[in-house]
Amino acid sequence: MRPWVEARFHRWWPIVTAPWFLFCLAVVVCVYIWALIWTRGPAAHDPGIEAVSLSQPDTPEQRHWMIDEILKKKRLDMEAKWEVERREKFAPHKPQRDAFLKEGLAYAASGEWGQKGFMDYAGQYQQMGEATDRFHQLAADGVISVWGKRTTRATSLFELIPPEHWHTHHLWWPDILTEDATTKPLDGNDHTNSFSHIMISKREFEREWPHAG
Repeated sequence: MRPWVEARFHRWWPIVTAPWFLFCLAVVVCVYIWALIWTRGPAAHDPGIEAVSLSQPDTPEQRHWMIDEILKKKRLDMEAKWEVERREKFAPHKPQRDAFLKEGLAYAASGEWGQKGFMDYAGQYQQMGEATDRFHQLAADGVISVWGKRTTRATSLFELIPPEHWHTHHLWWPDILTEDATTKPLDGNDHTNSFSHIMISKREFEREWPHAG
């Protein structure tokens, strides 16, 4: 070892190995590490948010912008998931005959299935007329499925009522809020094609009246 190097080594070695120097060095290192962790912002403490990389710009404005972008992406991902679930719920399916017409009309107006929806709806004549008019149009367009029993046949079997039936028939108002809801011809003459005990699909009503869900 050269004399001048050896002289400097013997001069500085006692200083860098002194307890007070090692303590100060440890404090500086700890403060630096704590500052790095703290300045990474809330993303470093929230497992639901991706932590901002230390290699990224570390000004407060830039960190806030980066966190906002991460949150925006997570929100869009969640909305996309909800949309997929909504489409799966109302995807094309074989409709089920699971409710009488009076229940469907009550749901369309009040948003409630069962007795509560029917009782809330029974006295609301304006909503009753609006829901019935829309039902007629949807049934005539073939958008919703409607079943019934033919009044001229001694049978207990339900049949799918064809959409064209609603171009020549309408619901009979006196029994529209009973389970024996019946269709009558518009001209009041031919009753051979009338249906009674009208039934519908709950799922289709929930699809066409989403505001009631």
